[in-house]
Amino acid sequence: MSSHDEDRDEFKESPYISPHVRKDEKMYDLGLDSSHSSKRSTESSIHSSSIVRDIKREATTRHVAEIHRDERKYIVYPWTPYYKNWSVFILVCAIFTAFFETHEVAYGRAGLAPYDDASSIIDYLLTVLFLFDIILNFNKAVYDEEEDIVEDRKGIAKIYMKKMFWIDLLGIFPFYEVALSISGELGKNSRASQYLAILRLFRLFRLHRVTDLFSRIQYNTKISLLTLTLIRNFTVALVWAHLAACIFYFIARQYDFNDDTWIGGDINDLTETEKYMTTLYWSIVTFTTVGYGDFSPVNTIEQLWCMVYMLINIVIQSWIIGSITLVIVKNDEVTGNYREALEVLDEYSKMHAFPKDLRTQLKTQLKLDFDNREISDEKVLQHFPTSVRRQLLRKLYLTPLIQTKLMHGVRQQFVDEFLSTCVVEIYGPGEDILTKKSISSHLYLLVEGTVVKSSEKVSNNENEKQVVSGFINHFGFFTESPELENVRSLTICKTLAVSRSAYKLIAQDHPGSAGKILKNLLQLSEKDQEVELPQPLNRLRAGSLYFEEVHDSISKKDQKKVNFHSSLNTKQKSLARTKLQDLVRMHISKQNDDHTTRFLYAASRGDTSTMSIMIDQGFDANSADYDSRTALMVAAMKGNKEVIEMLLEYNVDLNRCDMHGTTALYEAARNGHDSIMEELIAKGAKLCLKEGAAASTLCQAIYEGDVSLLRQLLKAKIDVNAADYDKRTAAHIASAEGNVAALKVLVEFGADLNRKDRWGNNAFDEAKSAKATLAQQYLSTVVPK
Repeated sequence: MSSHDEDRDEFKESPYISPHVRKDEKMYDLGLDSSHSSKRSTESSIHSSSIVRDIKREATTRHVAEIHRDERKYIVYPWTPYYKNWSVFILVCAIFTAFFETHEVAYGRAGLAPYDDASSIIDYLLTVLFLFDIILNFNKAVYDEEEDIVEDRKGIAKIYMKKMFWIDLLGIFPFYEVALSISGELGKNSRASQYLAILRLFRLFRLHRVTDLFSRIQYNTKISLLTLTLIRNFTVALVWAHLAACIFYFIARQYDFNDDTWIGGDINDLTETEKYMTTLYWSIVTFTTVGYGDFSPVNTIEQLWCMVYMLINIVIQSWIIGSITLVIVKNDEVTGNYREALEVLDEYSKMHAFPKDLRTQLKTQLKLDFDNREISDEKVLQHFPTSVRRQLLRKLYLTPLIQTKLMHGVRQQFVDEFLSTCVVEIYGPGEDILTKKSISSHLYLLVEGTVVKSSEKVSNNENEKQVVSGFINHFGFFTESPELENVRSLTICKTLAVSRSAYKLIAQDHPGSAGKILKNLLQLSEKDQEVELPQPLNRLRAGSLYFEEVHDSISKKDQKKVNFHSSLNTKQKSLARTKLQDLVRMHISKQNDDHTTRFLYAASRGDTSTMSIMIDQGFDANSADYDSRTALMVAAMKGNKEVIEMLLEYNVDLNRCDMHGTTALYEAARNGHDSIMEELIAKGAKLCLKEGAAASTLCQAIYEGDVSLLRQLLKAKIDVNAADYDKRTAAHIASAEGNVAALKVLVEFGADLNRKDRWGNNAFDEAKSAKATLAQQYLSTVVPK
């Protein structure tokens, strides 16, 4: 289904359809041209980061998940709940590996014997789990370089083995066991086996899953950025301190914990847990400060490591402090900007001596603006493409927009462009949105909240009217006339505002919908007659005389409500509404003239694109200008065959006449456009000339000696024997003028040379009377005696 079909399905409420539809109009599926793949590869190179890639993958494959699962039942898909749970579990195992392996290198017994302790069981179990994860990856659907899902096992294996397989293999390959077996140190707790234990650190390659995790969850809004930053920083600090503690202990272990180490010989009296906690204590103290002096490096290796450790600490601490500071400052930025704006407003108010009520009103509006700025439509929608913005705008504002009477019958494309040009404006309670006698430059649609309309600046319960939805200034906006009422917000109001210039551009592209809106506006103005008096007044008089005239027609209950001011106000409203209707009619007429002029001008220069857009948007292709000339006539006169062909597809009126009685076929014939003339005749076009007009046209062409025009008119099937009021035909005039060439053309198209006029003369008699020798000679050969 094409995008136009989708628009129709999503906007079935619209009853207005253009009366001119192409005969061969078809809807086609939107395909991807050859440029799409290049565009996609370009986007892939631009968005090369793993973060953007992951977001793109999740968004583009979520809607096809179930389809792929049904097609390949033995393929694991990354978006399934089972795999997500497995990912979390294997991630926990990777984090545990970081602590476990480094601890075993520093504190564990070297030589891997006798293989029956808890650490060996944990080691084997972790290896089996990560081996299973490798097997799972060979059966997990992946993405290729163009972000397309790959489901066949050969393709999966090819992509997996390019890089990640080798990293995962390094994480499970038994380098330590192989080295012990080759060196003969297997089962021996020797110095050599302790150094070979460093090979166990290859298993830290499993930690690549952790970096992928933080890359994904940093864009998850379910957890605040501050919380995520604190967790990430604390995790980094804890792992780094644990690693440093293990190195401190490993160094002391190589010196057999003698007095030349930081812990000395007291280590033998501590349990395994106390050994680790003591080492971790010194590592954390050194990380956060420069130490308390209770532990200090003694030998050269320990001193060297402490220097490296503290230098790296400077970098890590700077990163931690900077990231936390950035988050906190970002959170305080909005508050700081608000306070700064508030201070400026206070100074400005004092400078200009604003009254207290106005200052309070300005502060309320300022706070309202800051509260809604971060979640405003413009702030959110600017990150999305046009199609997504259109869907979101429909979701937000389509219902209140199409429910208005003004928008009844408009097309979906018009609504989409209208919403895309609107700006959201929010007003606090008591704000004047519009004032009486002002001319609005924007059209306002009330989306949320309540406004009150009143004819007086200080409203009262008798003349105010509450409005909770719809357009609030459509009459003044479209007629460009002063507002008849004040409009003030009663609650916090959310409005959509579109400027006059933006609306004119939309109306220019969608003339049909714009015309429909003006027709709806006229209907609204006719229904909105606020005549509150029981009878019309010819004139207003003062005091009791006025009340005497209307007393008999007003009930006693209503007499209490009627006074001179309300009557005068009602009469003014009635006159204003009448004037408003006239303005609406004038505006409709002006817009129709503008669109017709644009349409005919496009036809004259062969601009089929503009014409097609206007017709598709609901413009009547038969619209005529002040001379009743249509686009078909203009195109026939100019010889624009493409325009003629396009208009014929829209079933335009072929035989419509202008104020001079001419048609499109006559214009084509008169200007010598044979191909256009033939096409019009084939479609059933006629000259539509009465006999007198046809005779006059032919006689005028002969009189002016325009034989070419004569032939064109005859080709257009004009009546060759048409006679005027004296029953004289074109043959009589040609004979009298001695125009042999014209006579030959007339004879060619079947002229009756024996036809007599009111005086009983035929063509030969006219030639004889005019002493046209050549004409007589020719006629004598063709007129039977």
